[in-house]
Amino acid sequence: FRGLSGSDAVFDVDGEVANLNLEDLFHRPAYGSDLTMRLRANGRGMAWDVLSGDASLEITNSRYGDYRIESGSVRLHLNQQDPLQKEISLESNIADFTLSGAFDLPYLVSLLSYQTDNIRLAVGKKFSTVDSSLAASVDRQALVRQGEALRAAGKTIDATYLLRLKDLIPLSRVAGNRTFNGVGVLRGALLGDYTNLSLEGRLGLSEFFYGNADSGILIEDAEATLQITDLKPADPLHELEVFIDAD
Repeated sequence: FRGLSGSDAVFDVDGEVANLNLEDLFHRPAYGSDLTMRLRANGRGMAWDVLSGDASLEITNSRYGDYRIESGSVRLHLNQQDPLQKEISLESNIADFTLSGAFDLPYLVSLLSYQTDNIRLAVGKKFSTVDSSLAASVDRQALVRQGEALRAAGKTIDATYLLRLKDLIPLSRVAGNRTFNGVGVLRGALLGDYTNLSLEGRLGLSEFFYGNADSGILIEDAEATLQITDLKPADPLHELEVFIDAD
């Protein structure tokens, strides 16, 4: 590390981990693993809103649960030098993801987390009389504090994203006894702020399968459009508009 002060800090990291068992870290048997990894990272900045750089994670001869990982890699690129044209790109064997435009990374993560919990809470309230199990277990006081912090930040988002699905088998092996896999592209945009957020996306699937050896669903050459507008913090379902068009 050099120049440890704000955006001028420069870092260069190169390290290895062998025989890491996530069960020992999180104290959950489901995380039983034996991971061997090498991490390389370099860049500039010591805070998430100014951090720029590159990182790579190489996995070899590892195991997560019963799933064997002979080799795998994840590469991350983050460029926040231009506040109006930032970029995050993530490449892996499973999928590639890119987000570019005007956004503050900590604000974006907090906003998406807030709106997810906010909608869960609203759906739980609306349908709890039909099925009490739908009532979401959301910490309402924590959600209020998070909303107040987002309002005080006064920041906006104007960004586009691209998600390219390549091979979901590793995720399905880890997730459970159902197999799913897909190849396709999802592209769209995020626009707005805490007071009003909009999202649009266009999904093109070359193929997608979900099921097991006895039964399943196979989708080929499908397209779908999603538009969500007027997502507000107070009573998010009241003015929310959702449009889905599938071909």
